[in-house]
Amino acid sequence: MMVSEVEEFELRMVPCTTARILEMCDVREEQHAQLAVTVPLLEARMLEIDPDWSRCAVMAFQAAPIAAWGAFPRWRGRAIAWALFTPRAQAYAKRLASTILFHMEQLREREQLRRLEATVDSEDPKAIRWAQLMGLSVEGLLRAYGPQGEDYFMMARTWR
Repeated sequence: MMVSEVEEFELRMVPCTTARILEMCDVREEQHAQLAVTVPLLEARMLEIDPDWSRCAVMAFQAAPIAAWGAFPRWRGRAIAWALFTPRAQAYAKRLASTILFHMEQLREREQLRRLEATVDSEDPKAIRWAQLMGLSVEGLLRAYGPQGEDYFMMARTWR
């Protein structure tokens, strides 16, 4: 058995909490910019990650997650998706993609979602590709939306 197979086996999906998000200290710099509003709210306990709506991928030998994802409910039938990845998550991209799709489908059915949306930096091709892989499509451009005045795409997936 190769080392990567052992590591793959040791990747666990667990409910996510605000504390686990704040443990993710090695995220990409761009993700810090994209979460510039969210992270201070989490640190100030003005916003909480609901473990019923979120998951983390955790290595068996470390406490901090390598990836986290979920949604913030807005009103019945509508939620805002989010995801955060450490550099180590790249080694598990396929497994994470299928797991996140499965989790979001469970969430859609359980919460009877009609709309799942996310804002994505229009200059981040990886983030755009990831959102498209999750089934979201571009609805429009949000000019000067980001923390530094960057343009973002509003992306969404809808069900009737």
